[in-house]
Amino acid sequence: MKYFELRPSRNVMAVIVTSMSLFYLTGCSSDNDPGNTDIDVPQPELSKASYSVKASDASRIINYTTTDSRADATASFEMPECPTIPADAKNLNETDQWGNKINYNYGTLAAGTYYVATGDKFDGGFNLNSATIYVAGELNVPNLSSSNENTFYVLPGGKLSFGEYVAITPGVTVYNYGTLAANVTVGENARVYSAVDITECNRFGVNSNAEFYSKGSIVADDVRLNGTAIACAFIADKIDIHSTGTIKTSYFKAGNITMNTGYIVLDNNGLIDADELSITNGDTRVTVDGNNAVVAARKFVTNNLSWPKQIFAPEVAMDITDAYLAQQKIAVNDYEFQVSNDDRVAYVPAAGCHGAYPEGTPEPTPEPEITIEKITDIEPLDPDHDHGVISATCITFDGNKAYASYHLRGQGQKGCIEVIEDNGTALKLNSYMISPDYDFNHLIVDNGNIITVGNHAKKGAFIGSLPVDFGASETVREDFSVKELTTDDVITETGKDGNEIKAGYKNAGDGNCVIRQGDHYYVNTYRGYGSLNLDFTKVKGSFRPTGGSSKHIAIANGKAAILSLDTQDNTSSSSTVNMYDAADNMFSNIKQSYSAGIISPVDGKNVVAIDGENVYACLGKGGLVRLNDGKEFHAGADGKVPANGMAIDENYVYAAMGSFVFVLDKNDLTEVTHYHAASKKSANYIALHDGKIYVAFGEDGIQVFKLNKK
Repeated sequence: MKYFELRPSRNVMAVIVTSMSLFYLTGCSSDNDPGNTDIDVPQPELSKASYSVKASDASRIINYTTTDSRADATASFEMPECPTIPADAKNLNETDQWGNKINYNYGTLAAGTYYVATGDKFDGGFNLNSATIYVAGELNVPNLSSSNENTFYVLPGGKLSFGEYVAITPGVTVYNYGTLAANVTVGENARVYSAVDITECNRFGVNSNAEFYSKGSIVADDVRLNGTAIACAFIADKIDIHSTGTIKTSYFKAGNITMNTGYIVLDNNGLIDADELSITNGDTRVTVDGNNAVVAARKFVTNNLSWPKQIFAPEVAMDITDAYLAQQKIAVNDYEFQVSNDDRVAYVPAAGCHGAYPEGTPEPTPEPEITIEKITDIEPLDPDHDHGVISATCITFDGNKAYASYHLRGQGQKGCIEVIEDNGTALKLNSYMISPDYDFNHLIVDNGNIITVGNHAKKGAFIGSLPVDFGASETVREDFSVKELTTDDVITETGKDGNEIKAGYKNAGDGNCVIRQGDHYYVNTYRGYGSLNLDFTKVKGSFRPTGGSSKHIAIANGKAAILSLDTQDNTSSSSTVNMYDAADNMFSNIKQSYSAGIISPVDGKNVVAIDGENVYACLGKGGLVRLNDGKEFHAGADGKVPANGMAIDENYVYAAMGSFVFVLDKNDLTEVTHYHAASKKSANYIALHDGKIYVAFGEDGIQVFKLNKK
């Protein structure tokens, strides 16, 4: 069955596509009485903007073989206000003083303004020379030539028709608020602007170096697009595209569509729907002004298996029934696509001038616009302390207070512990303790005390305790209680009798993380991980040495996940995440082990997290990874912005990476939004509390953010 036997009549199509055009007719009069209606006719103000090619698409956009320059795609344009007929315009059907009709037919229409009145009809070819014609009635033009600039205004209720083989000639501009009928061919260097649908054409064409812009849709038997053409839809039995310009639309619908070069831009949720789609030139390009479009074809034909990959942007979902390479039928996935045909769902909701595809696709629930913004700076104490070269490393909470740790960036030790209060309307620094000798790497609040781990200039790895209500101090307070963190390796020395005697245990090198589990503290250190009693004494035999620094521990759902480096390489190292029962304070039974990946640099925070059955790890330049299913998120031009810390809620993963805070969709780890610190300081740690996002932004200290949904 032929396509045209199934196509709705043009009157039906006009009902479908015209609704969107009514807006543009507001206040537009077809009054043809010259009266006192002399006005300056405004010229169109076209908002032209080049379409920017996404970085991922840049390599696919190449210059066409033609020497003609491509016009910029016009996302939108403004029609001039619909004019009335000027008082001095001449009626093309006027008579002389003896009642004889003045013959304008087939003669040169001299410079001036003319009109066809409402209810009148005029048939005649023209040689135009700087003429302006207002069409309020019906004007049939069997032939046309022009010199200089000439203009037609087709007013509401007016109708303009050209001969079957007549092209709108160079220098002619048509503004249509009424009806363009029979045949429309926009010739070279001609322009047509339409505020309404064009539904009464047999043939519609746009030649090279011509421009056509429509607020509505085009319905015709045949459509041929060789120049720049912008419209909501092109609906026809047959559409041929061989364009040196840009074609932008929401909808192509045809029995047969042939593309032989052309730059086609589909609106977001745009649709190309054809019984047969033939690509005859690999220089054709189909991109999307958004993130989703569908190309549907019952029969899809090209001459090269790789053409679809270079022709269709990755945002295009393909719905192909039968595929052909020239005349030979092949499997659809023999073609190469930007995205596998199996990975995309080919549907679009009803949008603009087309219905949903497939029919019955429900309207989507609009996604809220999500942004992340800084709330406020933290009010300082008076006098305030200077963060200087120390860098924020960790944040924890107890009630309406946040507790933050700092260490010296680079070689040496210097640290700080801060207490920040949220009184509901403002955030204020309540207290702090500066240390010239201690690096504070991590902390928790437990039973009225701050429990912290880090490194001392002389004592090495330590765990310490400080009451939460301590007063501000520029030095280490006397009530800061410290105990050395050691391994199970014994230090020996030679006694007076020449025999070796036990002299203690080796220092663990640096304390990286502490967490409470039951009646124990679990700690990560430079040389391994183990558990302590609540009085900081060692749980004998619990220490597990690691090849490199043990970085972080997370406990959730009865599980403990521990991230450690495998080597002591000072630039990069492979890493492992070991999973234990949370209550296994001897770390005696590894339930599962993940080879997490390469971590670089090795001196970052490298947080691990558990969320339900999911296990996440921050691997520095290795990105943020979900270990159980292999999903990853990388940032930066080369994907090497280091991932340091993360926090997770019901919907999102919040990632501290480089000088960025990323909010990721928890389902697939795609970016939802991000914040970039202008200071370029490093985001080391991130935590969620009471609807706020707290970020340890290195030398900038603690910064507080919130998500906005609009």
